[in-house]
Amino acid sequence: RSIEAGKFYSVSKTMTPVYDRDYEVSDNTYIVYNAAGLEAWRTAVENDLSLNLTLANNIVLTGENNWIPIGTPNAEMPDHSDHFPPYFPDEEETETPNTEYIGTIDGNGYAITGLNIGRQENEYAGFIGALGSNGVVKNLTFADAHVNSIGYVAVVAATNKGQVKNCHVTSGDVCGEETQIGNLFYASAAAGIVADNKGEVLGCSNGASVTCNSYLGTSGIVGRNNSVVIGCINSGTITNIGTTNSPCCGGIVGVHIGNNAISVACGNYGEVSSTKKNQ
Repeated sequence: RSIEAGKFYSVSKTMTPVYDRDYEVSDNTYIVYNAAGLEAWRTAVENDLSLNLTLANNIVLTGENNWIPIGTPNAEMPDHSDHFPPYFPDEEETETPNTEYIGTIDGNGYAITGLNIGRQENEYAGFIGALGSNGVVKNLTFADAHVNSIGYVAVVAATNKGQVKNCHVTSGDVCGEETQIGNLFYASAAAGIVADNKGEVLGCSNGASVTCNSYLGTSGIVGRNNSVVIGCINSGTITNIGTTNSPCCGGIVGVHIGNNAISVACGNYGEVSSTKKNQ
């Protein structure tokens, strides 16, 4: 059809955005357009755990074991309060290096599809392995996510001291497994959003199935909660086959730990089942 000057024409075909780069960096923030850009940020963040991430497009990851979790919990300082004579630690001991992610991840309403994390020997499996007290993950969706490991296992964060807000797992599966390696026994907690929470989980939802064969806590939102869970919804199937008479399992929270642990204004619409192994 010929185009005539002076006339207006409507174009109904939706165009897919085409970017001439994988990512760009501005003010300590990686603005990411595709899977290659996301991997570039993950590589860079190994040397700077404060690097921010903002998605500028939906991201598709392919293949098995396509992601290495970011961050591990900081080492605990030794307790010398009962030491006699008085103990004065040297400078190296008082400056424990940070190993937790402390930046801000803003999904900007976009989704990461195909996250696939296999067994992690360090016990922390998730998009973020350990989110520090200044860390934030917000406005991010995961679809077709698969996380299967020992220890603390979740899609968004294995352990959280910061804030996870408006994050959603629409589909996939999470599997936490207890195991013994040599003389060491590893229990497990599993959830769609955060396995072990010591921070805030706000306005999140889970649609993935979650299974676990341990007692630490199995749930759609938070497996083991030490802090605050508000306004979250689970629709995924939750299954626990524990090793004790009372494996901890729930739609929103598997188990609350401590007097400050709360869950408020949440709703569960998924099937929840819990049995003792070999029963």
